Amino acid sequence: MRGKIKHGIAALFLAVCAPGAAAPAFCASQARRPSVVLVILDSVRADRTSPYGYRKAATPALGALADQAFVYENAYSKANWTGASFASILTGRLPFSHGLIGRYDALPEDSRTIQSVLAGNGYETAGFFNSLTGDEYYGLARGFGNVFPVKAGTPFSSQVPAAVDWVKTLAPEKDFFILLHGNDAHYPYNYGSTGPVKTDKFPELSWEFIKYYNGFAAEMLSRYDHLKWKEAVALKGNPAFLSAVSDAYDQGVAREDEDFSSLLRGIEAGSYRPLLVI
Repeated sequence: MRGKIKHGIAALFLAVCAPGAAAPAFCASQARRPSVVLVILDSVRADRTSPYGYRKAATPALGALADQAFVYENAYSKANWTGASFASILTGRLPFSHGLIGRYDALPEDSRTIQSVLAGNGYETAGFFNSLTGDEYYGLARGFGNVFPVKAGTPFSSQVPAAVDWVKTLAPEKDFFILLHGNDAHYPYNYGSTGPVKTDKFPELSWEFIKYYNGFAAEMLSRYDHLKWKEAVALKGNPAFLSAVSDAYDQGVAREDEDFSSLLRGIEAGSYRPLLVI
């Protein structure tokens, strides 16, 4: 099913209810309320996935979900960085409303979030966060009964088994809400893989290199290296380099699609719970 919305909270939004359902009914016919699986694939562009017409990256799991889901074709992220975007997804509010606007802001303690509402209604809740989103400072994990943060650079493939194992610990009568944050498509595009960008021909696509490439950050002034900056900027118009980065990005998206498939298989196996997958 295709749907259009003028304002949304994610560039890619797919939702389907109940394993094996022919079409999403959001469990209206189910006697039992659905458990909810929210997967946020950080930095994944909608137009680099098969549901939105891209064929170069292999995303069969997202494609299969799209075939039986509501697919929103006109949705927008509410911020250009992870923290504020997450806050909008979890609260349903704009950044200037929820207050987590910049890197030195935090979500107010009294914020009403998806996890706090569902936990208050008897759901078991778990958040599998990556990098800064799990940082206690930002408050994004507040309200989850179980929080599993990992450091930056941890591949999505390591979070999926942990999430599946957590679901299996729940009694059959317990409903759950689980959030997973995949970060493999975020630069430097080498989560769990060396990637094609790490070659003798080009410098390593490190966090430092990216900062020089994007225009060095203020915190680098004390150790600014003019030659590194010049080397990075020179690659902006290099077709071979840009192609290598694009391929590395596609590989990250494809890996996350495989892991997403494993997540759904693991959660659905032996379970009779209706699921709402977002």
